[in-house]
Amino acid sequence: MVDGPEDALAMSGRGKAVDMGLRHRAVAAVVQGGMSARAAAARFGLSAPSVSRWVKRFRERGHVEPDARGGSASRIEAERDRIVRILEARP
Repeated sequence: MVDGPEDALAMSGRGKAVDMGLRHRAVAAVVQGGMSARAAAARFGLSAPSVSRWVKRFRERGHVEPDARGGSASRIEAERDRIVRILEARP
């Protein structure tokens, strides 16, 4: 269980996804508890912009789950054949 900023920071780590339970508690503190996003962030050892983003996501989508992550298609893949022809044409 996360009780304070030290516990939250130990769980989250910099640049890593925050535990879903912690996200839910921070959002609940804002939505149900009337706390500001900045105050909830300080209480749970999170960044205020993250908590604000999760609250916005909850109000718009009804959940706080992160968006799917993944790579995008290669920008040169569509031009692959043309690039290969150019390279092959060089002496």
